[in-house]
Amino acid sequence: MRFFFLSICCIILSLCSANPGQIEPLADTFHIANDLKLAVNKMRKILVEAPESNANEKLQAFISLGELEKDINIVSKILTNKRLLLIQSSDDTEHESDQENEGEGSESKEDTPTPEEAEELLKQLTTKIWKTTDEILRAHTGIS
Repeated sequence: MRFFFLSICCIILSLCSANPGQIEPLADTFHIANDLKLAVNKMRKILVEAPESNANEKLQAFISLGELEKDINIVSKILTNKRLLLIQSSDDTEHESDQENEGEGSESKEDTPTPEEAEELLKQLTTKIWKTTDEILRAHTGIS
């Protein structure tokens, strides 16, 4: 019974000390983008070693790898964009940010995706990573 009571007290105290507000983008997102680019280079090296007997699969994997590299460049620009907010707490903050951005010009507004758009881009990137990995495996094994 004491354990239960102490657990509840700890939870309440931890909730009381939490800081409310928006979550800001991570400071070291450059490393994430850099890791993705390094992974593409490693995938390319692995693909070069695939046997020539699976030329069609190898060609398709190279095409997918090129598309993946383009998408990683787009996502890396998004990750390094300091104005991207990960969570929007309410419509009030959206209106405040619109008022602040009115003087900046329309180009910067178009470059910054909403959190939903950024999440969708990351989902698409994950799907393409799996697809490209699958095609590289097919190029090595010859199994279609």
